[in-house]
Amino acid sequence: MLDVAIIGCGIIGAAAAYELSHYPLQTAIFEAENDVADCTTKANSAILHAGYDPEPGTRMARLNVEGVALAKEICARLDVPYLQCGSLVLALSPEELIGIIREGGIVGMGGATFPTHVKLSGGIGKVDTVIINAGECEPYITADDRLCREHPAELMKGLKIIMKIFGLTEGHIAIEDNKPEAIQSLKDHQLDGIVLDVLPAKYPQGAEKQLIYAVTGREVPSGGLPAAVGCAVFNAATTRAIHDVVYDGMPLIKRIVTVSGDILMEPKNLLVPIGTSFNDLIDACGHSENPYKVLSGGPMMGVAQYDLNVPTIKGVNAVTVLGKKNNFFVEEPHCLRCGKCIEVCPMHLMPVLMYQATQDGDVDGMKSVNLLDCIECGCCAYTCPASVPLVLGFRAGKQMIRNAAAREKAKA
Repeated sequence: MLDVAIIGCGIIGAAAAYELSHYPLQTAIFEAENDVADCTTKANSAILHAGYDPEPGTRMARLNVEGVALAKEICARLDVPYLQCGSLVLALSPEELIGIIREGGIVGMGGATFPTHVKLSGGIGKVDTVIINAGECEPYITADDRLCREHPAELMKGLKIIMKIFGLTEGHIAIEDNKPEAIQSLKDHQLDGIVLDVLPAKYPQGAEKQLIYAVTGREVPSGGLPAAVGCAVFNAATTRAIHDVVYDGMPLIKRIVTVSGDILMEPKNLLVPIGTSFNDLIDACGHSENPYKVLSGGPMMGVAQYDLNVPTIKGVNAVTVLGKKNNFFVEEPHCLRCGKCIEVCPMHLMPVLMYQATQDGDVDGMKSVNLLDCIECGCCAYTCPASVPLVLGFRAGKQMIRNAAAREKAKA
């Protein structure tokens, strides 16, 4: 005597029979074909479809998530390889997506390496405009340019995930007009709700505050964060990393690095594992003479390296290798009071007074001239006819301010 009869042994019938086999039931399957899963299922057996962008909280969304979990479980039990992809991720809640991003080790890849999950969590309910920074205005660096040319679909989907977390229907990708191939590639893969802002090429437009003003016309207040004006800015590489971890389960273990400079024989953009030494990157490109200076970053904002065995970390977007003709070192530089540094400062600060305060170790003086608002773009140092190391002094000054604040906190 049968307890259950199953008509058809396609994927649904087979799955039902498999589950029923765990119970003390007499089950029989009736199949018209000569073998199981030999009809419609056979033509589609490589795909498990989970519905299209169901609304979070609905039964379809819940069943999609539960179904994928069960599929993973049975694949693991039967040792069947699988790849999770498609639109299921949008059925996840913002909290679940943020958790995936946290576990994937995603950070800001433009240099700051601030944890992305913290930035996302802090912006919920505050952010009404999200901007992807694909500007990459610093000389030599082309890593994001290549990313936009070769992986525009992933960039678009990554932005959609960020929009999902913030509850937004519109997002922006900002790129400068000197990247025509990247712009066309993005247009070819542009999704609904995503605006492509093509901006005139201008340095340092890729800086967060400058980019927000260029795209929205909003000004971030002194000492404030972008969320203060309802904005959040994410680097293009960070956005692609968000896509990879959410769609493919791939944590941040590699990144694109521009290896360039005036003495390299073959400047390249390299996709490298995190931890690759600068030495290996430079050797991969070859050089015509021994480097005078190697920068982590570009020529304007990069930091000179003492040892080339230093590893590539998540925030390294470029390695710039310079020859001896770039030696502009002056033993004892003296400010000429020409005011050129003031003219070029994009933050409208007074670099000449800021540098004097840092040389005097005057913490209150540094605060009074808004040293912490300096974005270290290097415009002042580049234009200084006396070769005063202004940015170096400003970095040291910021550390003095932080140390003083730590001492005050310790006393309290």
